[in-house]
Amino acid sequence: MLPGCCPSCGFSGEIEAFLVDPEARRAIARVAALEPAIGKLVGPYLRLFANGKRGVQLRRAVALIDELTALVDAGEVCRDERVGVRRPASPAMWAAGMEQMIGQPPSGPLKNHHYLRAIVFGLADQADAQAERAREEQARQGRRSAGGAVRVADDPVTTAITWTRQQIEYGRMTQVEADAYVDRIRSKSTPG
Repeated sequence: MLPGCCPSCGFSGEIEAFLVDPEARRAIARVAALEPAIGKLVGPYLRLFANGKRGVQLRRAVALIDELTALVDAGEVCRDERVGVRRPASPAMWAAGMEQMIGQPPSGPLKNHHYLRAIVFGLADQADAQAERAREEQARQGRRSAGGAVRVADDPVTTAITWTRQQIEYGRMTQVEADAYVDRIRSKSTPG
């Protein structure tokens, strides 16, 4: 069979030894279903929930992975549910937030995903502000042309395509998300 080695404790053995526990199998299945950029960070991120030398119990790890999956799949982030302000958040933003937390871990063990949500909200807020500045600049440029005449602004579909290309370039949106966004704009701007 295949050999396996635990990166945390150094235990080595057949890969089946790591899959004996049903909770371990559930955890691995859930990590495998995540976006690859997020899946590779789940292990180090879950270590932030460990209390001292004691690691995170597998049942708790599965619950945390399920909660994380729900946050990412929502496609948006809210810093505080009581306030309700939401920003679009791509899987790349969640991965960047996890990387930031792993690189600069909090002083104590985490109890929930609130800190990650706050970081991702900040990233999403920055992206939203940058997109707004780009729209404003584009609107200003659209009003001016070489001869001082007013230029007709680009159609919404062209604007959506340009914006999504930028988002993909910045790692804030996948091609699939971009295509879905452009399709929504196209359906809204098509008469009938």
